[in-house]
Amino acid sequence: MYGYNCGNMNTSAASIRASLSVPPIALTPESVPVPLPNNDKIWSFVVCIFCLGALLGCNSSAQLAERWGRKTFLLWNTVVFVLGSLMEAASVLPDCPLSGGWQPCTSRVGLLIAGRILSGIASGGVCVVAPTYLGEIAPAYMRGTLGTLSQLTTALGVLAGQLLGFPAGLGSVGAWPLMLGLTLLPAMLQLLLQPMLWESPRWYALLGNERMAEQQLVSLRDRPQHEAELQATRGSKGG
Repeated sequence: MYGYNCGNMNTSAASIRASLSVPPIALTPESVPVPLPNNDKIWSFVVCIFCLGALLGCNSSAQLAERWGRKTFLLWNTVVFVLGSLMEAASVLPDCPLSGGWQPCTSRVGLLIAGRILSGIASGGVCVVAPTYLGEIAPAYMRGTLGTLSQLTTALGVLAGQLLGFPAGLGSVGAWPLMLGLTLLPAMLQLLLQPMLWESPRWYALLGNERMAEQQLVSLRDRPQHEAELQATRGSKGG
């Protein structure tokens, strides 16, 4: 979801800008092209506001994950992804007269900006907490593999966003809301699979709840506690 949101606004930019009435140029009645630099500024803000949201998500996610737990944080973070995706896709709905670029459709632009902020917040949160969670639940011999797979899925998400954004894909004037809304698919899948996730044993150890830490570790490994790993989890309390 993070990678897809990073790449889905690039190749589809021309179609989205036309729907928002913020194209880079407009034609006069005499078909003379007129540059519209203010529209470029508006579009740049729409795209870059994602980074500001990600900054907010990064700065707040660690504290929230320590308070709520990694699993609970990821649950609510996915809900933010859902809300952001819905708002982005719905930005085509507000009715406003399109004037060829001379007057931007502020209601559509505003809704898309709000959705981008939420998607950015969720992306920033998952960048911090998901690798932490994977590192805390994985056995030592699998931590590098899972960390690499996390980066791989991000890259694949960027690639999917770029490819689907071409006009031959879902980047046309009529289909771009569907493309932006596709984040709902992995988000809903993650929500459905959420009950299969176990809480981080390390998080319980940091809270001083060694009994729950041991129970989660046994459930994750599907075998009795391995003493060395259990001692490492207990030792994390002091770290």
